Amino acid sequence: MLNNQVDLGLIIHENRFTYADKGLHKIVDLGNFWETKTGCAIPLGGIVVNRNLDQDIQVKLNRVLRKSVEFAFANPKSGLDFIREHAQEMEEAVMYKHIELYVNQYSLDLGVEGRKAIDILFKLAEEKDLIPKISKNLYVSQH
Repeated sequence: MLNNQVDLGLIIHENRFTYADKGLHKIVDLGNFWETKTGCAIPLGGIVVNRNLDQDIQVKLNRVLRKSVEFAFANPKSGLDFIREHAQEMEEAVMYKHIELYVNQYSLDLGVEGRKAIDILFKLAEEKDLIPKISKNLYVSQH
C-alpha cells in the first residue's frame, strides 16, 4: 500500500522501473500477459488521423511525424528538457530506460509484426463487442 491510501493500482510509464523501490508488488505484468497470449508486440499507442481529411494531408502528417521520430533518434538529448518536465520519475537513467522501451523501430514503421499486433487488438475488441466492426483499412497508405 502506498501512502496508506490505495491497496491496488495499475503501474504505467516509467513507474514500471521503480515500483519495487516504493515497496509495491506486481500481481501481473499486462505487457507480458499480452505477449504470451498473442505472441505479438504490445500496441501501446498510436497516432490517429481523421479519415475525412484529404489523403495527401494524411500522408504528409505521417511523413512529418516519421521525420520527427528520426530526428529524436539521431539527437536523443534534444527532448530531454521536455521529457524531464513531464516525467513522473526525474532520475535521468529511468527516463532513458522508459524511452528505450517505448520508442523503438515500431515508432518509425509498424512493419508486418506491428500491424499484426494492432490487427489482433482490434479483432479481440470486436469479438468482445467493445468496438463496432472495422470496415475500413486502419492504416494510412502511402502514395
